[in-house]
Amino acid sequence: MVQQFLLLTRKELQMRKLSKIFFLLILLIAFVLRFWQLGNVPPSPDWDEASLGYNALSIMQTGKDEYGQSLPVILRSFDDYKPALYTYLVIPFIKVFGLTTLAVRLPSTIFGVIAVIGTYFLVRELFDKHKEKDS
Repeated sequence: MVQQFLLLTRKELQMRKLSKIFFLLILLIAFVLRFWQLGNVPPSPDWDEASLGYNALSIMQTGKDEYGQSLPVILRSFDDYKPALYTYLVIPFIKVFGLTTLAVRLPSTIFGVIAVIGTYFLVRELFDKHKEKDS
């Protein structure tokens, strides 16, 4: 009975160790795929990135967007309207890295890795509950 308990515990420890290795591997792959050549691929910013970067720089320096609106909630650029949250998230990165493609893309890359982490734990929780239901 004690040996069976120790064997079960040993199996659980192995599964936990394997689960941690699997998580770290997924995290490493997510990190590499998102950060590899972040500032270079694609080679130039698209018009959304350009407008977000320009508006973030403008808000950082003057407190106004390219149309002179003070701390807008909705940004207008190229006669297109966008929520301003991402632009405000870009401001600290522009402050650190300057107005570069890397600075504009970095917040979405970081949130992409965080989304992978959240998805991993959500799936693990769902499958653990499913496993408990079956036994």
